[in-house]
Amino acid sequence: MAEQRERLPELTEPCPRCRGVEWELATASPEDRAAVCAACGYRQDIPQVVSTTTTVDPSGFAPEERIAETRRDLWERAVADLGRSLVGLAVWPGERRLGGWSAAGPGKSDAIISVSLEHDHGYDRRADPRVEIQTGVSVAFDPVEHWLVPWLVILRSDEWREEADGDAAYAREELRRYKVERRVRSVAVGDIALSVDGEAVSFAVLGEEDVWAAYADHDGIGITIATRGVPAAEIELGSADPDAYLP
Repeated sequence: MAEQRERLPELTEPCPRCRGVEWELATASPEDRAAVCAACGYRQDIPQVVSTTTTVDPSGFAPEERIAETRRDLWERAVADLGRSLVGLAVWPGERRLGGWSAAGPGKSDAIISVSLEHDHGYDRRADPRVEIQTGVSVAFDPVEHWLVPWLVILRSDEWREEADGDAAYAREELRRYKVERRVRSVAVGDIALSVDGEAVSFAVLGEEDVWAAYADHDGIGITIATRGVPAAEIELGSADPDAYLP
């Protein structure tokens, strides 16, 4: 059968290649499954990454129902831990979904410190247009260095991603990635006003043509936007309705 792809939000371990935390489950057959980094394509066999996926779910729910319940629980925990609603797009003609998340520590009971909401037209990171919005705790470090530059490099992955495997291919990919990152770092940081729940909020913005990322500290919460193919004039942010993002 042809390889099928679906999101794997339960896996939050950083990718050993690019440190991304968004993964896809790639299934070629019931015996051939792998976790694939959505940012760089790094693959690892499922038994080596998520052994719990092969165990029987003791809850009695069908897998789809259990996943939906888990994601809704995660959403409610995030809202409680962050002290505000997650930020999403007020208007979006395509698909919406709950994306990656991170916690203050490795335990399942640790406080959630950031959650991403994805907006696209089908789960394909390299397809335009797309908008990802992260709601998280305010950061003490430089958001341009730690958020905006990495996001632009990821969104430009079509320029550096290597489809082949092996050490030589990896070296070529790393060189192209470095060149893209160096170019992105040369772009001047600007300011842009975006609407958040009807209030104009000033964001630091870093962008190249139709690819841009922005960050703002708003009421003690950090809001990060990463987008490709969507003009800033079309971005209207607001408190996200979980029913629009959850299965």
